[in-house]
Amino acid sequence: MNTSPYLKELYSDYTTKQSSIKKYVGRVDETSRAIEAEVYQWLTLLKKKHEVINEFRQSRRKSVPSSQFALEDAQQDQKQTTNTDLKKLEAVIQDKAQLINHMFQKVEKEMMFLTQSYKQLAEIVNEVSDTFDASFKGI
Repeated sequence: MNTSPYLKELYSDYTTKQSSIKKYVGRVDETSRAIEAEVYQWLTLLKKKHEVINEFRQSRRKSVPSSQFALEDAQQDQKQTTNTDLKKLEAVIQDKAQLINHMFQKVEKEMMFLTQSYKQLAEIVNEVSDTFDASFKGI
């Protein structure tokens, strides 16, 4: 039995699969780095939200006599600005969280592909081993 063409085909399959794996490992690495950057930005936004909420709470603690309408109006404007800023910030935080979750799902799919690809590589190696064993049994 001449196994040379068959083994060449198996080796070709192996190298193709290995090349594909290297490409996906690169993608996972890039996406992991991007996730790290996005999470850092998300945490920065959460910190900023916390600061805005603390500012709002501190401004509410300062009571202004009702006879000082000008100060009361200024404080009302500040509260309105704080609420608007907070709503915008919460929207950005929500968008960032959705982006991060999407990126995690992408990496999860790529990891499943890599797991499947490594299983296929193992099958190819086992097939080559079995073919060699079979070809030398009669000797």
